[in-house]
Amino acid sequence: MSLCRIILGLLVVSALSADPSVNELLNHIESRYNHARTLQVLFQEQYTRPGEIRRTDSGVLLLRKPGRMRWEYSLPKGKLFMSDGKNLYL
Repeated sequence: MSLCRIILGLLVVSALSADPSVNELLNHIESRYNHARTLQVLFQEQYTRPGEIRRTDSGVLLLRKPGRMRWEYSLPKGKLFMSDGKNLYL
C-alpha cells in the first residue's frame, strides 16, 4: 500500500505547488499509473491482534486490470490470496 501513499503524497505536493514543471511531472506519473495494465511490487505488513505478538508478513503483490490480484507470501511461506475480479480465494 505504500504506492498509494506515494501517489497521495505526490498529489498533495501538486496541489500546493505553483511550479508548472512539478505539475507536468505529476501529470506524467499519474498518466503512467492510470494506463498500466499490470503492477508487481514487494510488500511487507506488520500487525498485532489483541492479546497476541506482532506478526510480520511479506511477499509479492501482482495486480492486473481489471480487478485481478495475487498476494504471494514468502513469510509465512505458502500463504496465497487471490482475486479473479469476482471471487476471493485464500
